[in-house]
Amino acid sequence: MRRILAWLVAILGVATAAAEPLPAADSWWLLASGRFLAETGQIRAADPFSFTAGPWFNHEWLFGLGAFELYRALGWEGLYWTRTLSLVLAFAVLPLWAVRKSEEQTWAVALLAAGYAWMFRSFYDVRPYLGTYLLCAACLLLVRGALEDGRRQTGNGGPGPGDLDRSTWWRLAGVVVGTALWANLHGAFILGPGMLVVAGVGCLLERRARLAGQLFGAGLAALLAAMLNPYGWRMLAFPFSLFGNSAFRLGLNEWSRPALFGEHALYWVVVLVGAVATWLHWRAGQKALALLTLVFLLGGATAWRNLPLACLAGVQLHAVALRAPARLRLATVIVALGLTLLATPRLQRTPRELGLWDGLFPGDATRFLAANPELPHKLSNPYEWGGWLTWHLPGWRIFIDGRAHTVYSEQTYLDAMAIQFGGPWEKKAGASWDELLRKYQLDLVLVTRMQGDLDQRLGASPDWERIYQDRKSAIYLRKGASHGPLVYPETSESLCAEGMQHVGAGAWDRALPLFQRAVQLSPGDPVAHLYLGVADLRAGYQDAGITELETALRLDPNLPDAHFNLGSAYRRLGDLKRARRELEAELQVNPRHPEAARALRELQ
Repeated sequence: MRRILAWLVAILGVATAAAEPLPAADSWWLLASGRFLAETGQIRAADPFSFTAGPWFNHEWLFGLGAFELYRALGWEGLYWTRTLSLVLAFAVLPLWAVRKSEEQTWAVALLAAGYAWMFRSFYDVRPYLGTYLLCAACLLLVRGALEDGRRQTGNGGPGPGDLDRSTWWRLAGVVVGTALWANLHGAFILGPGMLVVAGVGCLLERRARLAGQLFGAGLAALLAAMLNPYGWRMLAFPFSLFGNSAFRLGLNEWSRPALFGEHALYWVVVLVGAVATWLHWRAGQKALALLTLVFLLGGATAWRNLPLACLAGVQLHAVALRAPARLRLATVIVALGLTLLATPRLQRTPRELGLWDGLFPGDATRFLAANPELPHKLSNPYEWGGWLTWHLPGWRIFIDGRAHTVYSEQTYLDAMAIQFGGPWEKKAGASWDELLRKYQLDLVLVTRMQGDLDQRLGASPDWERIYQDRKSAIYLRKGASHGPLVYPETSESLCAEGMQHVGAGAWDRALPLFQRAVQLSPGDPVAHLYLGVADLRAGYQDAGITELETALRLDPNLPDAHFNLGSAYRRLGDLKRARRELEAELQVNPRHPEAARALRELQ
């Protein structure tokens, strides 16, 4: 029973951690690349999405194809549940299965899995890192098994020191095969042979030279297996392609060192536990495990994108550091289980909420572009929106997307940043933003109003006219560029604006269906849910109104007026405790909200 509780803590803890809302920027171009591959069968094709692209090094082709086929069969729900399953397998199931015969180790692994999985969740998205997490956990498990087999055989009078029995050969072969698969999924495949080499060095320090040689041999075999991909030997150099002073490292902050005295300070917990585990492994004569533990800890300190990977390895390698009396372990797990169960409502979120589609991506602007096919199909765009556009506007050619150095030159990347942000980036690019737009012969620009000041620069320019805008985006057309009559399709923002006009005239009955259509069109738009919630309350639909307001706040906890309207609804229902809580929350968001302050005084 106790072990079952430990398994529950680990699995539920990892699953709820995997429900972190993430902007699925990379997921879109991965799906687009998978769709292209499924339709054409071309892996080493010229880039079909960007007019600035060079040769396309599509090293993640297999993940993109798999993600697209899964999406086509099961939709976004299938993608997100597969993401959760992959993380549960990597962080919980594989490590727990390895220690299933030891109650003490089962507790230790369960606590590490549930705790470490929650620390750094910013990479738990539908992206090739899922393949790396799963294969890294599996290969680490196989390497550890090979080391334990060798030690057990030597201690039990079996084969001589360094000899391997058949099961150990299968383990090493598994790493080789896993690396071959890995090299078609993600560039971090180098971890497979890397773990074998590090373990081999550790065996040399343990004076098990023959086993070390066999591990080195398996590492070489894994490197050769990695060449079984469409790009052959070039794949071996790819994991090191961003080393040094690359322009991409300036803008892609995931490659920067973690802020260990800031937002990533929790990594010190991992470092502390890992340091104890390293010492314990070394002291026990398990120098190979000690080196593996240390290498993953150092990897996490080199770039913050590696932090989840360091935690993942730590689940298996740090368990030796967690030793406590059985009663304390049981009490800790019961508390952790309770907290995990309280967090399970996170799993009920829809994929659209998880991806924050309507909050971070230009859904309405995309509908406008699709409705106006006579506009130039050569489009300047923000870097983070490129993937969204490649998926939703097939046939259009964009400036750049999230594939970075796998398809774009450093100069192209600098030019894109200079257009979007101006300022110091223009100096790095060697040209001003307007000169770059002319250099690339661009007549159409999609602008994000959430980053940079390109909207203001284009708006002040006599060469450009704004043909579309909403809360987060704008579209500019160069004056004199040919196009047909512009069509403005129905959008959530236009529907909300029309509905508010009826509200101003007191016609709430006319506003209600408009707000309903806005929510149907953009289910992740918190403003649309706010307006619909208020309209439902005015129409007497109390339960529906409260549900809409709660949805709006789940999407945007700092949305002005949402807490006030929800508090007012609870007050009418006589739930004064909740009413007071929501009114106080409104004043936290907007301290100068007079109606909320007055209502709160009346409840005192």
